Amino acid sequence: MAITAERLLQASQLEPSDLGEEIVSPDDSDSAQMSAALAWLDENVLPIADAEVSVPFLKVTGYDTIAGFIDGRFADVESDTRAGWIAKGDALYDGAVLSYGRSEINKSINSSSDVYDRDSDQDRIQGNQRLEKLLEFASALIETSGQGSGSGDNEIPLSTQATAVAVW
Repeated sequence: MAITAERLLQASQLEPSDLGEEIVSPDDSDSAQMSAALAWLDENVLPIADAEVSVPFLKVTGYDTIAGFIDGRFADVESDTRAGWIAKGDALYDGAVLSYGRSEINKSINSSSDVYDRDSDQDRIQGNQRLEKLLEFASALIETSGQGSGSGDNEIPLSTQATAVAVW
């Protein structure tokens, strides 16, 4: 998992004090508040957000990491191609983890405002969309056995062909 508590906190655009007094004491120094918030994210949010992505990914691929999947299933593919696939997969994986993480944070914020609930719902929807793209990416690699990445005259699978329609 490449997502850290620091990255999640930054992406969430919240202050440690937003998490509430039960997580971050208002009497602590700024650095102690930051440490408490990061520790809470590391222990209570990141494992949940990562599991939201890794479990479906494991179910589809048989691996729980992008690098494990690519290196394990496509060891015969050129190293540059594998590295590119890992980079693409990691970006999709990390994006989904960030979305699910923000959703978990917003669910945890104790507020009378509906804003956090709406934000949590939007982040969950965005996480679902990113997870779907990750699983489509992995499934496409599996279905094509890693072929069709620009390394030859491979036929594009019918399910990914596009049809142009002119309308006037």
